[in-house]
Amino acid sequence: MSTDLSFPQTAAIGRFSRWFEGRFPEEIPKWRTIGREAEYPITRDNGWPIPIMQVWPNLMGDDLTVKKEGDLITMLEGEKYTYSSEVGWGTIEIITGPCDDLHELRAVHEEAMERLVRALEPLESCVLGYGIQPLTMLHPGLMMKKQRYGALLEAIGQDWLTFALTASDQVHVDIARSEIIDMTNLGNMLSPIMVALCANSPIYTSLDSGFCSGREHIMGGIHAADGRHGMPNAPYTSVTDMITQLAAQPFLIEMKDGIATPNNKPFLAFIDEAVAAGMSTADLLGAFLYHEHYIWNSARPRARQATIELRSACQQPWPDHMAATALGLGMVEAGMKIHDFLFSFAIAPTAPRAPYGVRQPPDPDRVPWDQWEQIKAYHPKAVGYGLAAEEPITGMIEGVLQLCDEALQARGRGEEVYLEPLWRRLKAKENPAQVIRRIFGTKGEAAMVDALRVKL
Repeated sequence: MSTDLSFPQTAAIGRFSRWFEGRFPEEIPKWRTIGREAEYPITRDNGWPIPIMQVWPNLMGDDLTVKKEGDLITMLEGEKYTYSSEVGWGTIEIITGPCDDLHELRAVHEEAMERLVRALEPLESCVLGYGIQPLTMLHPGLMMKKQRYGALLEAIGQDWLTFALTASDQVHVDIARSEIIDMTNLGNMLSPIMVALCANSPIYTSLDSGFCSGREHIMGGIHAADGRHGMPNAPYTSVTDMITQLAAQPFLIEMKDGIATPNNKPFLAFIDEAVAAGMSTADLLGAFLYHEHYIWNSARPRARQATIELRSACQQPWPDHMAATALGLGMVEAGMKIHDFLFSFAIAPTAPRAPYGVRQPPDPDRVPWDQWEQIKAYHPKAVGYGLAAEEPITGMIEGVLQLCDEALQARGRGEEVYLEPLWRRLKAKENPAQVIRRIFGTKGEAAMVDALRVKL
């Protein structure tokens, strides 16, 4: 993209970048904590979605604070875990963390899940360990009645409705200021590996989509030319470059007098208009953060938590529900070694790279992420074929998984046990999507729903 920016744009992006970097600690954490945002489809026992509004009363308790938008309950917030509504009223999110290790996170998450399962039982309903609503058709009536969702539907079109079906398993891990760009680039490059190992959404609208990760496939259609979902179009060279690339994308909705309103001009153009209208620096930053929230790349640095968020995994089958979280933590802990492993296969760069985690000014003659296009081309193959897809580098998934295993072992708390399902999948060359497609194809919808159901 062009970097020929106006003065207001250059000044604003500089301020955004300084603020953004300042939210992350200078020192690399000696011990990284973990958070999890785990979305689950909730359905009737027959596999059709149940409105979350019917479930809230059975979940309420003195330990959870009711949060509302107007009269609409949107969240039950607690100290240990929180239940949150998502775009679709047939999905619930369990938020846990930050936790000190994977064992603590698992215990808290399972406590929250047991409460949810018990809340659904009187309603003859259940939770699915799955990445998408399996049976219902895609339609606007699936959206929660939040005003901004209607504005996003107007701004994006029908592709926005995919968020009303899907259920991802997102992990947050602490990172430092010097790691922002390397971890973001690396996390995005590793997303096809996470998809290959953890895809679990092939059946939706009662049909086999032909894709192991149906959710990544359909959500990849949202402003695909802009790289708004999945891997970005290109790696970032600095925080300023990242902010500039994000700001070049359409500002889908802006808040006007508390009302979300479609905009759809590049955020860079909004900067010029806002500065000319006298908008304060704080309000302009708030508008940028609102804009950035609706860019859904597979790896995103989150300034509010000072974490890297990895978001390409589908929700996992319940017996293996910690697998994607463990993989994400392992990828961050092993970041430097994975970086060096991948780049040992690369074409020699035109100039030396900076050491991992060390910032340096962008250099147009430098090729800092040699295999970006090669791995980006692998991404749709992983989405489609899972572990049956040919890897761009022989032994790439095994090598990355081994480094993640070693990194978790090095933490000294036995967290590597949660990677065992991934080793089994790799050995069998079969991820959860490949398994559930076989069940659906041979035994039908009822058997599929029973196989996906969370059973405690």
